Formats: sequence, C-alpha cells, structure tokens
Amino acid sequence: MADPKPHANPLFLTEEETRAGLDLLLAAASAVSRVGEGLLADRGIGRGHRRLLALIGRQPGVTLAELAASLGLPKQSASRQIAELVERTLVAVRSHPSDGRRKALRLTPAGRELDDMLWTLERREIARAYRRAGAEAVDGFKMVMGDLARIGGSAGRRPGAAGPRRRP
Repeated sequence: MADPKPHANPLFLTEEETRAGLDLLLAAASAVSRVGEGLLADRGIGRGHRRLLALIGRQPGVTLAELAASLGLPKQSASRQIAELVERTLVAVRSHPSDGRRKALRLTPAGRELDDMLWTLERREIARAYRRAGAEAVDGFKMVMGDLARIGGSAGRRPGAAGPRRRP
C-alpha cells in the first residue's frame, strides 16, 4: 500500500495545490459516475438520476424536499427527475407515514436491482483506490470530504451521508 507521507507537500495550502485538489475532486466524481453510464443509458436516464437513486436507496422514505435540499437542486428539477424514475418503475411514491401531504420515496424492486448493480461497479473502483492509498490516506480523504460536504451547512441535510446502506 502506498504511504502518502514521503510525498506530502508541506505547501499544501497554496493556490496551485488547492486548485489541483479541486481538479482531482471533479475528475474523480466524474470517473466514478461514468462506470455505470451504460446501465443508466439502457434505461434512458443519466448521472443526475443516479444520485437520486443512491440517496433514495440509502434512506428509504426520504421526501422530495429533503432530496432537493441535500443535492442543492430546485424542487422543480428534482421533481422532474423523480417523475422520470417513477415512469421507469425505479422509484415508488407513497404518502408519508407521519404527514399524508408529504410524499415518501422508495426504490422499487427494479430500482433496488439497478442501484445494487451500479453500486457494485462504483464500489469496485472505490475499493481499488482505497487499497492503493492505504487506511491512513483513506481516513484523511474522508476527513477532507466530510469538511467539504459541510460547506453551507449542508451536512445535516444529506440523506444517507454516513452509515451503512439501509434497505426497507
């Protein structure tokens, strides 16, 4: 496993280093989201839909408003994407158990199957990178990503941000 310490740059807060970090963050997010593009395209959906499937799969019963807030999307945009997932029988919408005016979202069996297939592909790539980096680097990565996720106070609104995948 790689030891990040011999190559650590003591000038890690320079503009060049922070820009390089952002470039890597964006490239990594794009690369991980591309591993399942074929499966998504086969169903006529894209990466934005994948984010919704992942969050609904991690927190069954989440509402549209909670999803929109966690992703920083307008409710209208999230609603349109959810409608497309419902149309493809990947997501089911039910009245919320505690407030019938709110709609709770769950993956259908087909949605769970797709989410599981996508997660298998994504997990393989993430695990490969984790193995190469080693436990200490992964801990550092999680610390940085956690801090970035809290920008603007969004961490408390992110469904499924931590913890194991939950299934109904």
